[in-house]
Amino acid sequence: AQSDKNLYKAFKNSDKFINFGSGAFFHNRWKNYDYPGQSKYYKSIQGLEGQDFFSIDLCSNNLSIPEDDVSIKLIYCSHTLEHIDYSSSIRFLKECFRILKKGGVMRIALPNTKNDFYLLKCLISQSSAIEDIKENYLRDVVSHILADTQKLNIKEIHELLAITGQNSAQFFYEVTKKYSDFAKFNKSNPERHINYWDFENLISTTSNIGFSSCIPCYRGSS
Repeated sequence: AQSDKNLYKAFKNSDKFINFGSGAFFHNRWKNYDYPGQSKYYKSIQGLEGQDFFSIDLCSNNLSIPEDDVSIKLIYCSHTLEHIDYSSSIRFLKECFRILKKGGVMRIALPNTKNDFYLLKCLISQSSAIEDIKENYLRDVVSHILADTQKLNIKEIHELLAITGQNSAQFFYEVTKKYSDFAKFNKSNPERHINYWDFENLISTTSNIGFSSCIPCYRGSS
């Protein structure tokens, strides 16, 4: 389609694009990498290994993306970093920096958990709000940061929120200090959220690795 061609008119036909954590994304200009699906649903949308996507374990201690240095023009990584542990995230981002061409772009999409916590604070500050709505919203918000918070009772979650001043980053660190397994990758359940990112720590991390800039954008605004 012409609209599709317009998206890529600034690029050469030889430019290479990679999508990590590709899921159900398919485009003939992009090479997909993903962790092999474990659930029936994820397998059904992921396609065939070696054809629709290439298998990769981003939590491998010996991670080496099978692409040449400075060979990739664009990297897309949507809702993947929150599924891998912090050390693995650093290794992965370093590998992405290695394979990116000078002037190349890596786009990362992450859950906006900091904003979720702000909305949660607005909700629970209202004594008139319906309690079951508060509880359901609370469980949903904290599970976006750590999926295993579903194992905690509502009283403990409220206590952790109080200790951390309803700060999303502090909540993550306090919970994982108490329950370290919540932040560990489980190969049989790779869909869990086990890591926390916001603009501040992403900017700091990518800057330390060597990326020239990290430009925050809301969905649809880039």
